[in-house]
Amino acid sequence: MLDLMPSKLIGLKDLNNWNKYSKNLNNLSFVKKYLGDTLKIWVENKNNFNPLSISLIANLFKNGLDSFNKTLGKMEESIGENNLSELFNELKIQKSDPSQITTKIHSLFGEIFTYSELIKKYDKVNKIKEHGDWLCNDKTVVSVKTKNELDHNYEIIENTLRALYFIKENNVLRKYNNIRIDEGKNIDDKFRNSVIWFINLILSEFINFQDNQINTWNNFKLETTKYYFDNAKLQSILEVEAEFFKDNFSKSILSIFLKEDRSGEKESFSHQVKLRFNNWPDKNTLSVLYDTNVYWVNDKIDYGDLKSSVHDYLKKFDKSYSIINKQNKSFVGWINIFLHSKHEIYISQSEDLKKEIKDMVDNKEYKIILALRPIWNSIKPKILEI
Repeated sequence: MLDLMPSKLIGLKDLNNWNKYSKNLNNLSFVKKYLGDTLKIWVENKNNFNPLSISLIANLFKNGLDSFNKTLGKMEESIGENNLSELFNELKIQKSDPSQITTKIHSLFGEIFTYSELIKKYDKVNKIKEHGDWLCNDKTVVSVKTKNELDHNYEIIENTLRALYFIKENNVLRKYNNIRIDEGKNIDDKFRNSVIWFINLILSEFINFQDNQINTWNNFKLETTKYYFDNAKLQSILEVEAEFFKDNFSKSILSIFLKEDRSGEKESFSHQVKLRFNNWPDKNTLSVLYDTNVYWVNDKIDYGDLKSSVHDYLKKFDKSYSIINKQNKSFVGWINIFLHSKHEIYISQSEDLKKEIKDMVDNKEYKIILALRPIWNSIKPKILEI
């Protein structure tokens, strides 16, 4: 995404200083009402490498939440104050790292989408806290699971990178205002966390070293191994290949390839991603692009990955159903699949996708709903009862 280079900066020592953020809440009545305390908790949590990695915090810092504030006002009208409060109270207890917070935010907006569909069928839909997410007409419990979007981990990596550009001390980094994230493969939570750790604590070393050397060399390559420890335990071993070079237009380019091979896994299942930094002429912009920004329309969806997620959801549904059934309430397991633009064909050809899932849920005593929704709202979502 192309955006402006941050003009308002913050020093490292002030990253967790709530006073540097809070004044921008004054004209955001709905944000303050539903998220004010939560945002403060996230900013002051010093276990987070950088609270600006959370997009809500970054937008608050640069005073860019006006549109979101209006959206919250409209949501209050449609969902109701009590429901909206209960939804966002779930974020208040989410004190973990920015990547998990971002994932939880996506999950909550999946619940809001589900509400918008349920209210078409039921007269009353209320937020609940245990064994499900919505109680419909006081007798039907709906548990909602939302599969992460195709670009979800890329987005988290992007947020982590963008957060560094707000820091005063990162003057050299701000020279490199065009970033591409690509060649992602098997980016699970463990590997994603390793990449985030590298970006937050080591990337600046590579950038600064490159900047010192690029005037002497047209290109050079570094290979190293980085050991990621957390709570004194080895979490992962990252193989790093960094290549620095100048192109024909004398632009400096840094390409960092991160890879992790785990004991017991096949070589073809290695975890990897590449970060490529360019210095484009327009220094007022900051662009972050993914390799998934360019795609073949109607590309085939990864059924293996989808089925794996559904399998995990069903195990959670089973536990909830065993409790709800004893309370003489009906139970619905609702699965949101937010589709990348290249997979929108599955909206019109939903029966193919339905067949892939049907065998997994045929023996369930409760209803399963599969909701297919394009991420850009370009066409209407499709709601399937399996």
